[in-house]
Amino acid sequence: MIQESVKAVKDAEARAEAMIAEAKAKAAEIQKQAGARSEQILKDAEAAAKQEYDGKMAQARADGESRLAEADSEIRKEIDALKAAAAQKEEAAIERVIEKLW
Repeated sequence: MIQESVKAVKDAEARAEAMIAEAKAKAAEIQKQAGARSEQILKDAEAAAKQEYDGKMAQARADGESRLAEADSEIRKEIDALKAAAAQKEEAAIERVIEKLW
C-alpha cells in the first residue's frame, strides 16, 4: 500500500511537472506573440502617423501656395494701380510743361 501511495505521489509529481513545463511553454509562446503583435501595432501607428503628417503637410503646402498666389495677385493689382497713377501724374506734368512753354 505504501508503494502504491509513493507511486501515486510520483505520478502526480510527474504530471505536475509536465503541466508546469507546458504552462511555461505556453507562456513563452504567448509572450512571443504579444511581442510580435506589439511591434506590428507600433509599425501600424507609425505608418498612420506618417500618412496623417504627409496629408497635413500637403494641405499646408497647398494653403501656403494659395496664399502666395493671392498675395501675388494683390501686389500686381497695387503695382498696376501705382503705374496708372504715375502715368496720370506724368501726363499732367507734361501738360503743365507744355502750357508753360506756350
